[in-house]
Amino acid sequence: MNKMLVPDTYTAAEAAQLLNLHLDHVRRLFRGGRVPGAFRDNRGAWTIPRQDLNRYAAACAIFRATKDA
Repeated sequence: MNKMLVPDTYTAAEAAQLLNLHLDHVRRLFRGGRVPGAFRDNRGAWTIPRQDLNRYAAACAIFRATKDA
């Protein structure tokens, strides 16, 4: 049985793909503090814990739903 592993953290590129946003836009969001939990790792790369990315994605979905109503 081959289980699919879910990472504990995502890179900015992975977050951009999951959120369907451009990488530069995600980096601006992270840099501007618009996504709580995003931080730079020991190499200086933007990283975000899975739970924080899920919360941000859920908040965006709620915003889009109320905006379109």
